[in-house]
Amino acid sequence: MPTGVKMYVRLNELPSSEELKFLRDEFMQAIALTADEFYISGPLTVVPEADHMYMPVKDRSSTWLEVNLWRSYVGPGYERGDPELFVKIAEWLEARLPGSEIYYGHDVDDQNVSLFDRPARKALLDHYASSFRTAGIKNRVE
Repeated sequence: MPTGVKMYVRLNELPSSEELKFLRDEFMQAIALTADEFYISGPLTVVPEADHMYMPVKDRSSTWLEVNLWRSYVGPGYERGDPELFVKIAEWLEARLPGSEIYYGHDVDDQNVSLFDRPARKALLDHYASSFRTAGIKNRVE
C-alpha cells in the first residue's frame, strides 16, 4: 500500500468560516489542484481538537489545518511523491498565512511529521535531485 503525505498548517487562531472558504478557493486556484486530489473532506480542513494530541506540537493554543492531499509521500528511501508540489504548497501557505508553520511527513505514524521550513524544503528537493542523478534519470528539480 502506498504511503500518503501528511501536511499541516499550524496557526495561532482559526480564520472565520468565510475567510476559510475564500482561502480554500484561492488555494485550489493558486496551486492548480482539483477536488479529486484531496480526501473527501477537501482541502484545508480544520483538525478537530480531539486530534490535537497527534499533532507534532503539543500545545493548547494552536489551531491546525490539514492540507488533506491524496498524494504519495516523498522522502529519503521513499521517492514516490511530488516534492516540487509539496514545496509550492508550503511556500504559498506561508506567504498567504503569515506567522503560520507548515509541517510535513507521511501517514505511517504520527512521530515523523516535522517542521517543513525553508531548510527542510531545500533538503527534500536536494535529496530528490540526488536520487534522480544516482538513478541516472534527468533531474527535474533545479
